[in-house]
Amino acid sequence: MTFANGAEFTGDFNLDLLDGNGDYKFPDGQLYQGRFKEGLQHGLGCLMNAEGETQLFGYWVDGEFSGDQKPKEFEPDLEPE
Repeated sequence: MTFANGAEFTGDFNLDLLDGNGDYKFPDGQLYQGRFKEGLQHGLGCLMNAEGETQLFGYWVDGEFSGDQKPKEFEPDLEPE
């Protein structure tokens, strides 16, 4: 779905609100991937800048980042020896 402001959303809706899992691309190119509740970021999610770099990774409550979580550094999976 594309909004009037140029933002794009792909994901779940409930009663015409973003609700469940989804990807929300802001008009400036930032991307939020994660959970939504009643139209707001809510639950585990990741905010990336337009270049795809992680800015915030962690838990969101009612559209606000809820912690002091720093950008997540992903480590490669280690295979058992």
